[in-house]
Amino acid sequence: MLAANLTRTPAEAEEKLRAGVQDFISLGRPLLADPEWAGKAKRGEEATISRCISCLWCFESMLKGGFTGTSGLCAVNPCTCREYIVPEALPGEKDGKTVVIIGAGPAGLSAAEVLARRGFRTVVFEKEKTVGGQLVLGKAPPNKERLAWCYEDLAYRAKKNGAEIRCNTTATIPLIKSLNPYAVILASGAAPVIPKSIEGASGDNVYIVDEILNGSIKLNGKHIAVIGSGMTGLETAELLCEQGNEVTVVEMAQTIAPGIYHQHTDDIIPKLKCYGTRFFSGCCLTKIEKDSITLKQKEDTIKTIPVDFVVLSLGVKSRNEMEQELKKTFERVYTIGDAKEIGRIAGAVHSGYKAASEIQ
Repeated sequence: MLAANLTRTPAEAEEKLRAGVQDFISLGRPLLADPEWAGKAKRGEEATISRCISCLWCFESMLKGGFTGTSGLCAVNPCTCREYIVPEALPGEKDGKTVVIIGAGPAGLSAAEVLARRGFRTVVFEKEKTVGGQLVLGKAPPNKERLAWCYEDLAYRAKKNGAEIRCNTTATIPLIKSLNPYAVILASGAAPVIPKSIEGASGDNVYIVDEILNGSIKLNGKHIAVIGSGMTGLETAELLCEQGNEVTVVEMAQTIAPGIYHQHTDDIIPKLKCYGTRFFSGCCLTKIEKDSITLKQKEDTIKTIPVDFVVLSLGVKSRNEMEQELKKTFERVYTIGDAKEIGRIAGAVHSGYKAASEIQ
């Protein structure tokens, strides 16, 4: 029997073969993430494999092309199906010029991996205690552990090729200048949007999704309103349900999960409904009180919902305050990832690869 059944690593493949689950291993998406998967497994180089994170960007990107012949792309491999425009073999750097990268999220690590492989002295500054950026939060909801593979694999390959990653280090102009960099890459990510126009948004019973996902706030047995039904909001709602809370999801748009790829919503919304989650679309949050929220619906209809806590998931905004100062100080400055434009994992990884490949 030959089967393709979410085999992501050589270890998983070996386990299935030894257990007699199947006779042969068939690979689909893992070969988009790393066409050398089989060769690396044979050579015992499993640690260097770029693992598929099951994000479905390959399917989604192909569907966005309307089946017009556009190939599906891969979030973790910028070269997949773009070999004709994205060279995998990049020119080396013989003089060991220094490039400083600010931020060790997927964009910064993608740039670091490419630059280190090319021979640049690559130094990454990360203000947090660990690498990963937004993906550290993204892997917290149920069944999202594989998202960590993206930054784990990039960091491993970057360091293997000589990149230096300094966590718990805030990048400052004097610190960067001390390295005399040939180029500087700003990959400082994004910050959550907290609208000041909502009455009560600064109350003690109001949190942002980051606080739930990083575990700094733990709630149990409470009635919680999650404001915003993007994937982050829905996945946070699932985590809160799993932790024993009663959850209500509120969305300003007329539909829940506007613009979200259907395979993601087909998976998570039925799970939320099984938990008894209530959904309110076409509703604008106007007021937060200590025991309720006020929603404004069509034709100015007002609805009050009793809640204990409110979790805001209203998107993020670019964190790029250093950009102008960097451009005044250094000749070559590149802004990538969410610091340049809010996007998804694919956008971050691909923009890091692009910037790192353009530095000559």
